[in-house]
Amino acid sequence: MTTGRLNFGNNELFKTEPRGSAIAIVKFNWRAPEGPSVVVIPQKINGKLVVELGPNAFLSVRTAALYFIPKEIQKIHRKTFQSNAKLCVFQGSYAHLWALRHKITHEFIGESDAQKSDRDDAEFVFPYPAPKSRRAWYKTDGEFFPSQLVVPDDKSHISDPIFWGWRHLKSFDVSPKNESYSSNDGNLFSKDQEVILRATEKDQEEKYTLQNGVLEVGKRAFFGTAYQSVVLSEDVEIIGSEAFSMCCFLTEIELKKNVREIGEDAFSGCQNLEAFRVDPENPIYSSFDGALYVYGATLARYPSGKKGETFNVPEFVDSIGERAFSGVNNLKRVYISENVSTIEYRAFSGGGKLEEFIVAPENAFFSTCDGVLMNADGSTLIQYPSSKKGETYAIPEDVERVEDSAFAQAAYVKTVIVHEGVREIGEFAFEACPNLEAIEVSPDNFAYSSIDGVLFNQYETELIQYPSGSRRFQYETPEGTQRLLDYSFSFARHLRKVVVSESVMEIEENAFTNSGALGEIEVSPDNERYSSRDGVLFNADQTELIFYPNQKFDVRYTVPATVKEIKSEAFRDAAFLRELVLQEGVESIGSNAFWGCRRLFQVVIPKSVSFIGSDAFLFAAPFIYLYPGSYAEEWALENDLPYVLLVDNSSPAPNKSKR
Repeated sequence: MTTGRLNFGNNELFKTEPRGSAIAIVKFNWRAPEGPSVVVIPQKINGKLVVELGPNAFLSVRTAALYFIPKEIQKIHRKTFQSNAKLCVFQGSYAHLWALRHKITHEFIGESDAQKSDRDDAEFVFPYPAPKSRRAWYKTDGEFFPSQLVVPDDKSHISDPIFWGWRHLKSFDVSPKNESYSSNDGNLFSKDQEVILRATEKDQEEKYTLQNGVLEVGKRAFFGTAYQSVVLSEDVEIIGSEAFSMCCFLTEIELKKNVREIGEDAFSGCQNLEAFRVDPENPIYSSFDGALYVYGATLARYPSGKKGETFNVPEFVDSIGERAFSGVNNLKRVYISENVSTIEYRAFSGGGKLEEFIVAPENAFFSTCDGVLMNADGSTLIQYPSSKKGETYAIPEDVERVEDSAFAQAAYVKTVIVHEGVREIGEFAFEACPNLEAIEVSPDNFAYSSIDGVLFNQYETELIQYPSGSRRFQYETPEGTQRLLDYSFSFARHLRKVVVSESVMEIEENAFTNSGALGEIEVSPDNERYSSRDGVLFNADQTELIFYPNQKFDVRYTVPATVKEIKSEAFRDAAFLRELVLQEGVESIGSNAFWGCRRLFQVVIPKSVSFIGSDAFLFAAPFIYLYPGSYAEEWALENDLPYVLLVDNSSPAPNKSKR
């Protein structure tokens, strides 16, 4: 039996018709493409008893939803709900008998639940239970995520989800007595209004002008907002990490003279950003031809949406910063001037249309070979242009080292040939190459080898990289393979099944992360370190769930009773998973465990859980079932995540039919 602290209020969500002195709900006013997770049918609307649910009333909710139905309901039509609906009903009520007759999944609620619900008016419910008797501080207007957050006097911590996931948020309303936060025009600030923590979007507004007196744009403050232009005030000194990340509509931004610090990835994912404009009086940052520079000598960021196919690095530049050209949309060639002496980590990785590098002949530090960026003597391959044409690429004979991410996201290459002289291949060198089918290594190479196009170390004991464009649907690790390295199967486009051989003794934590098509992992029964069950990877005694394949087709999964630990990123990007039950005995949930599980509808967390890692549900929004007083409840409150309390001593599957 489940119970939760549920909020009600907006009766405009329901269209009603009179039924004598009572009323019928004939339509749920929901038009968004993704429906809510939980809808509570009210006992009364505007003081009138709800006795009927009309035909097609809830067909606007196209995703699976859980409905709480009061016992006063006397009539429900055959086509009131979508076929994937789930009901919470009072035992013996009309709704209970109707659910049995029509074979609708349901569970029971009791009188105590009704008493706790304070049922007056109706509202779509995104329940945020508050500790003890305090009511939840969130208000909604029918969106899946809240559109307004009301921050009470004693709220001293607001967690990160507000800054990355709540795209419908339009207003903060902070109590004047709150000692930590304040609001201005619906935006969230620190108490002294010197730091903007979250900018909200206003309907029809394309430009945001930051008020005077604000010294800092906080971490993820504008994350994902739809503004086309942002005007910072003269007072801004700090722009936090990811402050404008994923602002896909942002076309320009002006930095004033006092900006002295810009955090990591502050403008990542701004695919339409055409220009940075910096006040000429700024002593640290400057702009030239739309690009951003630090101290006039380091090219810090090339705007991703800048027009033009060719860019000449200015003569005054001696350094190109980390990820400076990451994600650029239009650039096809880069001319590197003679004065550039430093190119930092992944400066050009992920450049969408980049076809060639051209280096000034006078440059003493870098060179090119057939458009590929090298160091001066050609012994290090630094960057293969991501859109360079050609299906086969033989690494030049002079190359001894392939730099980190050198071939990352190379779009056209199908075969890379590694000659005998290559002594070192950096991390993620062949990451996310969508058409790469084979990495072929010379049999005379003393550092690396290949088996059927898969890259191994020289002794064939470490699997380094499975080519992500290989057309095999199943792959078995060769006998003798002892170790699968991090991201070794990442972005594999066609691979549906991996068979882990008896000899594998170590699988690094992220070996299968981002494995695009993987639906099943099978482990040899003779393997002493690992095992599999229903296509899921475990350690030998199945006390650790290591990896759930992200394309496994199951929509509901119950973690085996033997499991005590869910490893980090274990369920990351699980594409089809809707319902998950963790049984009593699970003690630990690793960081990013459910990262990106966008379809995950509900999770049951038992009382035995005593640790949940950071960002466990990042970019996921499940409806969480847990126990009062448990570690999970404390964690959910601290991280501002929705939940419903379980009140018995078992860990039931909330959607299991009771007939």
